[in-house]
Amino acid sequence: MPTFKIMIDPRSPAKKDGTRAIVLRVTENITRNYIPLGLSVKPEHWDATLSKFKRAHDPLTYKELNYNLNRYIIDSEKIISDFGVNKIPFSFNHFKAKFLIPKDIPGVFKFFDITIEMMKSRKEVGNAGVYYHAKNRLFEYHKSKEMSFPEMTQSFLEGYETYLIKDGCSGNTIHHYMRTIRALFYRAVKADYATPELNPFYSNYTRKGYRFSHLLKATSKRALSKADLQKLIRYQPAPLSKEENAKYFFLFSYYAWGMNIVDMAKLRWDKDILPNYIEYFRTKTRYTKSFRIPIIEPLREILNYCHNYSPKGYVFTILNDSVTDTAKQYTRIKTATRLVNRVLKEIGKTLEIETPLTTYVARHTFASVLKSQGTSSAIIKEMMGHTKEETTEIYLKGFENKILDDASELLNLK
Repeated sequence: MPTFKIMIDPRSPAKKDGTRAIVLRVTENITRNYIPLGLSVKPEHWDATLSKFKRAHDPLTYKELNYNLNRYIIDSEKIISDFGVNKIPFSFNHFKAKFLIPKDIPGVFKFFDITIEMMKSRKEVGNAGVYYHAKNRLFEYHKSKEMSFPEMTQSFLEGYETYLIKDGCSGNTIHHYMRTIRALFYRAVKADYATPELNPFYSNYTRKGYRFSHLLKATSKRALSKADLQKLIRYQPAPLSKEENAKYFFLFSYYAWGMNIVDMAKLRWDKDILPNYIEYFRTKTRYTKSFRIPIIEPLREILNYCHNYSPKGYVFTILNDSVTDTAKQYTRIKTATRLVNRVLKEIGKTLEIETPLTTYVARHTFASVLKSQGTSSAIIKEMMGHTKEETTEIYLKGFENKILDDASELLNLK
């Protein structure tokens, strides 16, 4: 079996600038052949033992160059493996022809597109949107049609962070972009489009690299006080008005264990609403997680209100049976969320509630009210659910339905 080594070409003299050509040496038995790689280096800037460029060659590009050198070895070994699988006898000319075929390795932006399309095919429309926006902001900064993964260095990310700050992005938004880029890089490593050695992000294993935890700021208060919540409960808007609709959206989420609006929009009378319980699978959890929420009296009142206007199909009127496309459903839910939140903020101003009202505040308020009345954090977390399976499982063990039913009764402040 042939062996490979990347080295300074022993056959060629130095050029006028003192550099010498880099080649791939292919050895079969005692025969050696060389393939020029189109690179050159000064001998003092070359690590002959490790077959790679030293930092002194070019501090900005040496990692990318070494990454490409490593790919040459990987590609060479794959070609030989394919020869064996296809029972093709080795010949240097045949190997050289295969080796010199252009490699189709996607760059960062291309891999973003691949990932986004994969998510759409899995109906992960929300995640696809997150990656789409992260890609666009990165593209604005890079200002080039494509960038390679080796270009994604610690210094590059630090420059990108500075750019986003100057552009007016909040720390939380930048943190969100960086977390998405890091996830994309890990996907690229798994797909063999990048190597772990090129990881520009800090890790517990290397103790070096770009960090972005400092960008995550404590969010402003998002839970209503009991007094403010009671203001909303007692608020009597005009019947069938947008204010009445928004109020019931907020309170439904609050009474239904902080249910998010996506899951509310997908509730169906024929599938999820039982005589005394709401049973559904949460959309946002990575792994299948079912919820069984007792229908306490205030929640039943809201369901009766909804039933008057939508007695079949979906509980809420955001979706209907004619819209089956996941992307279109997602768009409708996002549009409805914006409209409801806009009206909720108007209601908040009317009631002189300092915390800006949104559907997300309902989820925080649910947890805050239970906590203030002595409910353990473990039970609250079980009722709210978690995005990570291992975190969720910690809180799934040992809780009987009766305990959760009793906790729900604490939500009724009347």
